[in-house]
Amino acid sequence: MTGDEGVTWLVEPKRPMSVTKFSGTLVHNSRRKDTCSQTVLAFAHFVFGFSKQTLVFADLQGTHSQVKGRDGLVLFDVMTHTIDGNSGMGDFGKKGIQTFVDQHVCNSICKALGLPKAMPLSLDYSEEARHDDDSDNGNSAAGGGDEGDESD
Repeated sequence: MTGDEGVTWLVEPKRPMSVTKFSGTLVHNSRRKDTCSQTVLAFAHFVFGFSKQTLVFADLQGTHSQVKGRDGLVLFDVMTHTIDGNSGMGDFGKKGIQTFVDQHVCNSICKALGLPKAMPLSLDYSEEARHDDDSDNGNSAAGGGDEGDESD
């Protein structure tokens, strides 16, 4: 091969040097209490529930930057843990998912969204549970009724 023939480069736009780390590969709790951090961790909880407990985002980190002219946060280099453990380097499979379930502590954003009731932190990998979840066409995550309506 001569020069750059057959070589592919993936280049992202220049980002600020400041990176905020929200979680690690197998560390899912955070001492950060700001709204941005709590929102990212609630997003991780939502992904776990929405995926029917088959996927966890890990090693969440990001940079504050302008997104469409507004202050925003760009998450990058996200790792995943999947049931099969085949999503790439750092996928610890069920062990990775279990560490999320064991370590995540619902924060005020999780509670405001009703995630503890609509998407509880528990695991059930039995075939029967998978079929029960499929039979409701994904509506169980919507938290029907008044379950998510708690006022402070």
